[in-house]
Amino acid sequence: MIALYLFVNAAYFYVLTPVEVASVAESSSVAGEAASRFFGPAAAAIISAGLMISAYGTLHTTLLTGPRIPYALAQAGMLPAGLARISSQGVPAVAVLTIGIWSIVLSISGTFDILTDMYIFILWIFFGLSAGAVLVLRRTRPDAERPYKVWGYPDALEPTFENKAPVAIWSQHQHMLIDSLPLCDFAFPQLIRPMNNLETWRNTEDIAGDLELDLRLFAAVTGEEKTHEEMERAAERAFTLERAMLARARRDRKMEEAVLAPHFELPCRADGTLIDNEGFTGLLDEYYSARGWDLELGWPQAQQLRELGLEDVVPAMDTYRQNK
Repeated sequence: MIALYLFVNAAYFYVLTPVEVASVAESSSVAGEAASRFFGPAAAAIISAGLMISAYGTLHTTLLTGPRIPYALAQAGMLPAGLARISSQGVPAVAVLTIGIWSIVLSISGTFDILTDMYIFILWIFFGLSAGAVLVLRRTRPDAERPYKVWGYPDALEPTFENKAPVAIWSQHQHMLIDSLPLCDFAFPQLIRPMNNLETWRNTEDIAGDLELDLRLFAAVTGEEKTHEEMERAAERAFTLERAMLARARRDRKMEEAVLAPHFELPCRADGTLIDNEGFTGLLDEYYSARGWDLELGWPQAQQLRELGLEDVVPAMDTYRQNK
């Protein structure tokens, strides 16, 4: 997804100059202007329609999940109790109405570009704070109790290629949960709690976020209480099933080595880091072993599938192996 995002943005700047990108009319979009240059006005209309559909889908998801955040915060006593009220159908009606009114206020307070610029700017500040807090707290408070772990730390944060499989697997599972629930990948997991201002941030020792918030949101929507271990297990099950589907499409270790290894041979623009074929092979060995997959094909094995409740997939995987 990162590569696709970078490719699309590079295409924009290949077709349009920075001045043209900054000068796109509010009635149009950078994507529409770029498509028009490439394929003509008809393509621009198609791209614009696609953006509208995408925005509508995002809005629909936000309306379903967004009000659950103030609802859960109200239940925890962090917002007025009225926001925790639900209707006879189990909908947090007050929270939905509040979010709707606030959205209307924002929509008439400025242009779409201004709103998105403000949102993204603030969002990235909290990205940096969240990532930095993990490093700072591990050094300033090494003996503090931590319900949340950065898997593999400190080895996972060392500038080497070793011991990265556990944190890679944890990250994959988190993204699987974010996509499945769904949650906003900009806000979850909440490693650091929100601060009102910079002074509060500097003077607060305990800055750990609400690591149970996603579980409470899930319970508020579904009525089912889950633990972190249960959610992690569900994510592993989903990721393993996805890998089995890739095996059905004949994706295996040989294909990944052929496609991915050359990418890692390219030096990083920031510091020139690269890895050769032998190093990449070692990374795959470590990752496949940590996943419990066989090293020859990189596919889930029968015992693992049964432990995850995916025994129905075992005969198909056996067939795939026999046809290799």
